[in-house]
Amino acid sequence: MPFVVVDEKLPAEAKEKLNKLGFTVLSLPSFGKLKGSLSSHPDMLFQCLEGKLFCPRSYLDDPEAKAVLGTVSRAGKLQLEPSLEPMGPDYPSDILFNVLTVGRHLIGRLDKVCKMILYTAVSSGYELHPVKQGYARCSTCMVGPDGAITADPGIAQTLGQIGLDVLTVSNDPILLDGFDHGFIGGASGCFRDKVYFTGSLESLPAGPQIRSFCQKHGFEAVSLTQGPMKDHGGLIFFDD
Repeated sequence: MPFVVVDEKLPAEAKEKLNKLGFTVLSLPSFGKLKGSLSSHPDMLFQCLEGKLFCPRSYLDDPEAKAVLGTVSRAGKLQLEPSLEPMGPDYPSDILFNVLTVGRHLIGRLDKVCKMILYTAVSSGYELHPVKQGYARCSTCMVGPDGAITADPGIAQTLGQIGLDVLTVSNDPILLDGFDHGFIGGASGCFRDKVYFTGSLESLPAGPQIRSFCQKHGFEAVSLTQGPMKDHGGLIFFDD
């Protein structure tokens, strides 16, 4: 059975729908080094690259976190690579793992990304693309290998330059506690032939365009709740 790693604060309605759709749901517990609303966001807490799973070393002191990431590591045949770099609640010390990978491209605020991730990317032949947006992964909803949705102009430009079809939208209606707004990547996740969203697409002004863009690339847009769209650090799927 495929599984999905989610924010522990993702609404029960969304988790139940994912269960009914055939996924085992693994909820990440909060990490005290991050701000409350971000503390259990998957896109803040780990990154998978070239057969390795990178995460904060001290996060593994939590038995629940260790169990979830251990399951991901075993199921995905990934080598667990804890980082020794300090992680803190304030930007940019919170973005060690929030980097976007697209094919053989690595995109993010590379001066603040975990050095082990950068070393792995460079030694594996990835092209590095620095952007100003530190929350690069959170800012981008991938629609298969060739499409992306983002509100960030720098990321949109970079993705366009490497050959992706990009839909640019506004972040304003996406909620994130303690912040002016959340991000479309943090409110979504792509797996097989579907893109899953944490709230109703109808809550977004760009909802119809997002649905059409997904269809254009051969994907169905699925809303997991009928409530407003909220950034939960993404939905990270793994095949069985």
